[in-house]
Amino acid sequence: MDYLQQLKTEIERRYGRQPESPVDYSELALQIKKITGKEISSYTLMRIWGHVKNNSSPRQDTLSNLARYAGYAGWKDFVAQKDALAVSDRVGEGKQEAQASEVENAVQESIDVSVNKPESDLRGANEKEETTRKRNPVLMLGIAVVLISLGVGLGLLIRKHASAPPHEFVSDILVSDKGTLSWTLDMTTWELTVSGHGRMMDFRRGAPAEAWLEYRDSLRRVVIGEGVTHIGDCAFRNCTMLASVILPKSCTSIGDYVFDRCSSLTDIDLPAGLTSIGRTAFWGCQQLKKIVLPIGITKIEPELFCYCSSLQSCSILGSITSLNEYAFAECEALEQIQLPEGLQLIGLSAFSNCYSLTKMDVPEGVVNIHDYAFHNCKSLTEVTLPSTLSFIGNQAFELCSHLRHIDCVAPKAPHLGYDVFIGIPPSTIHLTYPRGADYSDWLSVLP
Repeated sequence: MDYLQQLKTEIERRYGRQPESPVDYSELALQIKKITGKEISSYTLMRIWGHVKNNSSPRQDTLSNLARYAGYAGWKDFVAQKDALAVSDRVGEGKQEAQASEVENAVQESIDVSVNKPESDLRGANEKEETTRKRNPVLMLGIAVVLISLGVGLGLLIRKHASAPPHEFVSDILVSDKGTLSWTLDMTTWELTVSGHGRMMDFRRGAPAEAWLEYRDSLRRVVIGEGVTHIGDCAFRNCTMLASVILPKSCTSIGDYVFDRCSSLTDIDLPAGLTSIGRTAFWGCQQLKKIVLPIGITKIEPELFCYCSSLQSCSILGSITSLNEYAFAECEALEQIQLPEGLQLIGLSAFSNCYSLTKMDVPEGVVNIHDYAFHNCKSLTEVTLPSTLSFIGNQAFELCSHLRHIDCVAPKAPHLGYDVFIGIPPSTIHLTYPRGADYSDWLSVLP
């Protein structure tokens, strides 16, 4: 007997339909939590229903929570009742066969009476038929049991559906040592609103079901109210359907991984008072096309815009001191970016695989360009290097196959790592440098 399939059928009956989409599974997870007090993630439900590939069996506690949602005391109670029902069905089938035989005999006997007896004896035949019915109390009792069972089952079904709440909204409180916030999720539009005063709590990286994270697959829009000063780590990580975010003027910091892998995010304006954005905050925001970094941002953290494949422009209004590793790596649509003076380093692979980047003016103040910084920027044609530059790392301009002009104004030739210009066609680069400066090391390795 496939107990799990039977349980899923009962759950679907209570839910009202068979879940088919991530939204359905999120709604079902919410109902289960409200009725049982226990959390089962929407992803776990999708695995159980076969919506996503799964090679393992559900855990015992998960099965028990599902059974409680269906109206049982737990998984063991569900199995026991199904076993008892199966035994009862087998006994009932035996009784039904016996009853059917008795009825058939009684009917045949009545037919014989009607056909073979003269009309004057029909009254006697009717009396005999009545006697036959009286001799079959088992038949009458069986019919009564069936009718009662149908009535009880129908009543339970109606009661289950009547008790299921509509679940159009869900809300809760976020408490931290820096303030108290509340949140409300409209499950019709999948818009999340966070309000209150103070700092939002940080979430565990990869947390399956904290606050609204249980519904991360369904969020479409987020509105953070005035008074919120900090967006917590991982707050909207992996919200793959999230398209729009509104941040308040009061927000001064965005934590690590906040919008990491929000692959549908297209619209977000960073508030003017923002002073810090954590690492990997916008990693994999593949639909984001433009971003403006406010004047208070002083450094670009590692992997901040990595894999933002549609990002075309990034405006930096303030003075940043460091542009860290993989900051704009894999930004295939980025054509040009104006880096401000005061920048001191360009980190490892900071612009690697930026296929559309055509020109780079490295500002005064930059001392180091680290390894692979502009690796495979195959549309890059012009580079200007500052007087402050002292070192260019290994393979920094590797595979920049269209690089044609380098203008370096450093009075002393910056030290080069190995294979800095490898993969560039020979005799294609025109190098300019200050009169009287010794760039012989450069000239010996340039293609």
